[in-house]
Amino acid sequence: SGALMRHRLTGDFHAAASKIQKRVMHIPFEKLRVDSFQSLEICHNTFSNPWNFRLHNRGVEKVFTSQSADETEQIATELAATLYAGGVVALYGDLGAGKTCFICGLARGLGVSRTVHSPTFTLINEYPGRLALFHMDLYRIRDADEALDFGLDDYLFGNGVCAIEWAERIEKLLPPHTIRVTMKLGKNENEREIAVTH
Repeated sequence: SGALMRHRLTGDFHAAASKIQKRVMHIPFEKLRVDSFQSLEICHNTFSNPWNFRLHNRGVEKVFTSQSADETEQIATELAATLYAGGVVALYGDLGAGKTCFICGLARGLGVSRTVHSPTFTLINEYPGRLALFHMDLYRIRDADEALDFGLDDYLFGNGVCAIEWAERIEKLLPPHTIRVTMKLGKNENEREIAVTH
């Protein structure tokens, strides 16, 4: 808005944040609906950095049905456009649900040019792009303590985007702003249900 832009021009971020917070904190949660990834971006940019306060009512969900690997990648590519340095995308789903395929789409949206492979044995693959992508596969990790032993926290609070397969292994370590992507097999071989919760 014009008022927010004027605050940005004067550097008065805290005053801008206060105005926004007063306006939105009285909106009933049931009216906060997300109908596009652009809306997710607005929610994040409005309620977090650089003003350091967060939306109290979390858990806004968008569900997609993908009919192919290409569609799954496209959904992820659109999500990638809303991500920021320090972003975390946690993926859940059985073997073969399409988690790595989804991360390939994230990589494309983040400007990664290299081919993405699941780091099953190396645990983490790093890819340079518009934002660095840290692709983690925690299938072989027992728990959060073991993940901390290899320096997971350095990535979670780093300058890139973390995309984590088998994120349930480290659920207690995930930061509050984590975007959760739950993938399920659909009615046919290629169909997937993809729920994105912010």
